[in-house]
Amino acid sequence: QRAGPLYDPDPCRYLRNKINYHKELNRARGQWDVNSPHAKWPNGRHFDEITNTNSIINRYEKQHKEMCENC
Repeated sequence: QRAGPLYDPDPCRYLRNKINYHKELNRARGQWDVNSPHAKWPNGRHFDEITNTNSIINRYEKQHKEMCENC
């Protein structure tokens, strides 16, 4: 199991790998929250992490659009 996005020397592909990695991470966190509800975390244990990661994803997607429109 790897820790982090798969490196690629092409900056556009690497950025796409980072976007996909973070989306998958959020999917897994959200699924964990659905499968393991807890009264201590009514919005889900990973709510803050998912929110923060969504901001990262949005930043990466904007950067990808600006850098890689011709890729």
